[in-house]
Amino acid sequence: MRCGIFPTTIIRTAEHLKEADVIFSDNFFDLLPGESRVITVEEVRSAKHIDVKTVEEELIVWSNYQIGRE
Repeated sequence: MRCGIFPTTIIRTAEHLKEADVIFSDNFFDLLPGESRVITVEEVRSAKHIDVKTVEEELIVWSNYQIGRE
């Protein structure tokens, strides 16, 4: 799964799933224009089974720019 963010300035991102407590390899970082970052799921804590499709559907990625406008 890839999620593209194409910054024109430094941005910070935060990820979360709606239905589970997920531990990511990194959950807050800077990206400069042209940079990319690979984030892995280290652990999923959920009362129900969470598969890759569910993660793809529920993953939300925000930049500080977006948070300020919501």
